Amino acid sequence: MGKSKYEKFKKVIEKLKSLELAEDESVLFDAILFQVNGLLTKSLNKEKPDLLILNDLFSIIKQFHFPKPSYKYSYLHKMFLKANKQNWSDYLEFANWWGFQNFRDEDFQKEELKVGTKIISLAERAYIAYSRHLLDNQKWLFSKNLTQREAIRNFLPWLDEVIEKHPEMVYPPYYKAKLLLKTGENEQDTLDALRPFVQRKSNEFWAWETMADVFQENDDRKLACLCKALSFNSSEEFIINLRHKMASELIKREHYQAAKAEIEKIVEIREQNGWNILNTVKEWQNQEWYQSTQANQDNTELYQKYAPQAEEILYEDTPEKNVVVEFVNKHKKVLNFVKDQSFSGFFNYAGYLEKPEIGDILKVRLKPEGNEGYHKVLTLQKDDETKDHPAITDFQGQIKLKPPHNFGLVSSDNGKIFIHSKMVEKNKIEDKTDVSGRAVLSYNKKRGEWEWKAIIVNG
Repeated sequence: MGKSKYEKFKKVIEKLKSLELAEDESVLFDAILFQVNGLLTKSLNKEKPDLLILNDLFSIIKQFHFPKPSYKYSYLHKMFLKANKQNWSDYLEFANWWGFQNFRDEDFQKEELKVGTKIISLAERAYIAYSRHLLDNQKWLFSKNLTQREAIRNFLPWLDEVIEKHPEMVYPPYYKAKLLLKTGENEQDTLDALRPFVQRKSNEFWAWETMADVFQENDDRKLACLCKALSFNSSEEFIINLRHKMASELIKREHYQAAKAEIEKIVEIREQNGWNILNTVKEWQNQEWYQSTQANQDNTELYQKYAPQAEEILYEDTPEKNVVVEFVNKHKKVLNFVKDQSFSGFFNYAGYLEKPEIGDILKVRLKPEGNEGYHKVLTLQKDDETKDHPAITDFQGQIKLKPPHNFGLVSSDNGKIFIHSKMVEKNKIEDKTDVSGRAVLSYNKKRGEWEWKAIIVNG
């Protein structure tokens, strides 16, 4: 819409404004809102909308008592969010006037576009936009009403509410953590806020980079999160700032060989892209340690060493369990595990274990998926220190072979021990001879019962 048409529209609504209509004139306000939304739709469909018109329009309509919540009132927010993408500076004031309490249930649902794709809900987009404005330091340089810290504190209860009521939303926990970081809040509170988001985005380097920001310098948890972030196969152009953070952390720890490897990569990528070398990097290059140090070929080994610690941090609120490997499918990289008769299942061990063996004890954090016993691995490490486990038993006694298959049974204090015929044949065990060994708890699907299955037999 051109300025001349807007001026005509403005005269009309200013006359209406001058009437100081009562709040109960809902039909008239609804009609005004319909016209305002139409104007905004036309204005914002332009390649370069006139933001001065938006400022002027908002200064008028904020005096009106539009019916809310309603579809039209939500559409108004949708239009001003669109203006926000054009760097409209008054979004915070608009959102405060509009009121986050006025979102409808429908506004929390994902929106389906004409092409069939879905985008995040109007409400979530609004929470993201508001948070980003709060995090923008430039917007607070000349603020006369609230400080940045005060504005963040006022908004955090709204974030807490939407996080609690709408756990399906991905980004509110992330922005809550960013806001807590900005205000210098308690480290644990910030970590607790961020953890659900990183769990969802655990394959994204920048999620782990954000978690690293929670911790102070020289904190091993910070290094672990940086290592995890750099362990992904990410585009070098995207992680150059991440490498800068890693180099800084390594220098403080006097891990100079690793630090120099990061710095050399930073310089290489900046030169390839024609970007300036930062003064900080130049200062590092001029220091004595840099000139006298032979850089690591790469830091893959460092990343692999510390990254598991980051995973521990991420899932430390999930109880860790000791389980026993009950069966291994080496071809599919899948193993069956058992803790006791109440907890068992299977998972893919690729990337966690090289050559698991039946009877190995593992420390795991697992997330059940589906109804067939499959679990997603959250954390996993082999436990070589634990020797006793309720799913493992040692046995000794006389074996009784059962023809025609010639499997063996041994009576023990924990019940009968099943010995597979291949194990009997391999160890050349004869009927009614004394044997000893170790067995693991196993569920027999054919019989529908638990039994002890020998994994080691001494004839």
